[in-house]
Amino acid sequence: MPRATGFGALLSIVSSVMLTSACGDDAQFVTIQFAVVGQDGRTLEVVVNACGAVQVEAEEAADRVVLSASASDSGEGDCASGDVVVLDEPLNGRVLIDQLSGAVVEASQSAA
Repeated sequence: MPRATGFGALLSIVSSVMLTSACGDDAQFVTIQFAVVGQDGRTLEVVVNACGAVQVEAEEAADRVVLSASASDSGEGDCASGDVVVLDEPLNGRVLIDQLSGAVVEASQSAA
């Protein structure tokens, strides 16, 4: 597996630390801020504005991928947390949708 660098490495570290304490029963759905699409087209690094542990799930369709994110602490503040989700199929032009807001999620391609 290739080694992540830059933002990807930081988000991977944050995700690993955040996932050590799973979202509990008090988890709340949160709005997705943006996503970074990995070089394989299947790996999404999803960022939300939340201070606690984050869990992101994806539901794939032919023309879109609906993302839902929940966090153990959705308190407002200068916090950014994230999670990594791997799609069954590459994104390939499908639109990312935030399940909570219904908005299109901005997605950028990861730098090599």
